[in-house]
Amino acid sequence: MATKILVPIDGSAEAERVASQLRDLEDGGTVVFTNVRTPGAASARGALIRCLSVYRSRGIDCTTKEVNADSVPEGIVQAAKEEGADLIAMYTHDPDDPTHASGDRVAARVQELSDIEVRVIAAGELAHR
Repeated sequence: MATKILVPIDGSAEAERVASQLRDLEDGGTVVFTNVRTPGAASARGALIRCLSVYRSRGIDCTTKEVNADSVPEGIVQAAKEEGADLIAMYTHDPDDPTHASGDRVAARVQELSDIEVRVIAAGELAHR
């Protein structure tokens, strides 16, 4: 069971629903909702605040972290290490949808870079909560 789970937030509704899929949270644990700011990219601070509100109202211990990095995958791995996370849980677009190939590359790159377990949740696995 993971005790600290890092969930990258990109501002999409799908990314915000990732934590609802984590059985690890049934027995406690902390979620760190993270946004990676790359040069020239907009912040997803509003999405982080939404996540805090929604998940805290469900009794889930959570916090947020914003990191600056040259690339999203590097920032996700950096944040997970800084926070002492033992799991990175992230959303990826449907791998069969060619219009969203960049999301799949981000998840694959995080898996390559990370010594921490990475759980990738595809669109079809997300519950509408």
